[in-house]
Amino acid sequence: MSRVPTPPPPGDMSTGPVAESWCYTQVKVVKFSYMWTINNFSFCREEMGEVLKSSTFSSGPNDKMKW
Repeated sequence: MSRVPTPPPPGDMSTGPVAESWCYTQVKVVKFSYMWTINNFSFCREEMGEVLKSSTFSSGPNDKMKW
């Protein structure tokens, strides 16, 4: 969070208290993808066309991030 000093608008001095600074939040969105190779896929016991499910992955100790 950053603070940016902002002067009050002109002619607004009689309206009461005026903020000495304004704050803003900066958000950075990071998109990513993972790709991995399944070794020995021919040894998989599922029939062709069946769904192959994997374990749940998480981003370390943060259990809120699962896929």
